[in-house]
This record gives sequence, structure tokens and C-alpha cells, in this order.
Amino acid sequence: MSPTEKKRSEKEILVSVFRETDYRVIESERPDFRLVTNEGREFGVEITEFFPSETVARLGKKLDLPTGGSSYNTTSSEVYPSLEEQIDRLNQLIAKKSATVRTYRYPLPVILLIRDSTALLGAVPPAVIEGALAHLAALPALKSAAFVDVVITWETSDDTFAYSLRSRSSYNPNLDPPIV
Repeated sequence: MSPTEKKRSEKEILVSVFRETDYRVIESERPDFRLVTNEGREFGVEITEFFPSETVARLGKKLDLPTGGSSYNTTSSEVYPSLEEQIDRLNQLIAKKSATVRTYRYPLPVILLIRDSTALLGAVPPAVIEGALAHLAALPALKSAAFVDVVITWETSDDTFAYSLRSRSSYNPNLDPPIV
């Protein structure tokens, strides 16, 4: 993926949560975007995607395949590890991104926006998702993260949803933009 395509993909993820009518979006690299509210408050947004395994990440990104499966010779556990392994992977992702953000010379609050690129959350009933994500709020990396919030976002065929791990609440970003 070229830098231009990567930035375009990141912006698609960003505007799925932060409507451009509510924020002035400034492209940057450290963090990925700076947003300014209509009231003049500025904050940063770091964007990343979550895949349950390296196999899914490689297949989903390089081959532009749906992440749900392929005809490649991989075992099911390689493609979709156990829930515990996926939670550990998410914890590592938050810790890695937190360490990266700490190197930025950006003095304002930063939100980590994680897109669930597996489409798994979109296939689960919302009540079940809420219960599962509430458990994620106890991740060790979250407690020491450099972010004011960590938001996981996913899509269904009808809408985009997001869940704040800090406030342990879900919202439809089209109705309730996050408050910084």
C-alpha cells in the first residue's frame, strides 16, 4: 500500500467516527490526524487496524481478500487464534502504539482509534459485543497508555459503531460524536 493509499484508508476510518462537519481535520503524521472541534479544542487521533493474527493481516492487506477466509493452506488456529490470544494481541497493539505516541512532540490529548478489520464484531449481536468489550477495558496496556481514550470501531452492513474502552460505553458515532 502506498503512503497515499494508507493515508486515504486512515481517513476513511477517521471519518467513520469523527464527522467532518463536527471537526476540522488536519492531516499529519505524528499523530495521524489533528482534529479541531467547532469550539476550537484540538486533539490528535492515531489510527490503527486490528487483525486477529499475522496471517489474516497479510491475507487481508496484501491480497485484498476478505479477512474471513481463503483457500490458502493455513490451519484455523493460525488464522483465528483463541480469544485469549486475540486479547493478548490487542493488549500488545495498544502498548506498542502507546510507546510510539510517547515519542511524538505533540502536547495535546491523543485518541487511539482501532478499527476491527476482521468484520467479526459486525457479525455479533450488539448486546454480546458490549459485554465482551467491557472485559477489554481491563487490559494492562490500557492502564498505562499514553492515550486519553482507546476507541474500537467496527462496521455492519447498516452502520458504523464504536466502543470507548476508557468510558466503557458504546455509541453510534453518527449520533453521538466522542467528547474530548
